[in-house]
Amino acid sequence: MAGKRRRFSAEFKARVVRAALRKDKTLAELAGQFEVHPNQITEWKRPVLEALPEVFRRRVAGRGGSAFCAWKKTFFPATAAPVIG
Repeated sequence: MAGKRRRFSAEFKARVVRAALRKDKTLAELAGQFEVHPNQITEWKRPVLEALPEVFRRRVAGRGGSAFCAWKKTFFPATAAPVIG
């Protein structure tokens, strides 16, 4: 009988996708580092990449900044420079 299915938190998935978007390591290297299958990384990346155009289209309500600024702060907190939206 196979082992239990692993469940990953949203924070873990975001960390993996963030690393994959940096493109400084191959999917195989990331899969080894995070102990997940390379196909799983691709599946987690897909909705993020599909949502990117929407990020550039809409504004964050009541903030005056773009949704891209909010997205960048979420996925790249250490490199998030102020962006005039």
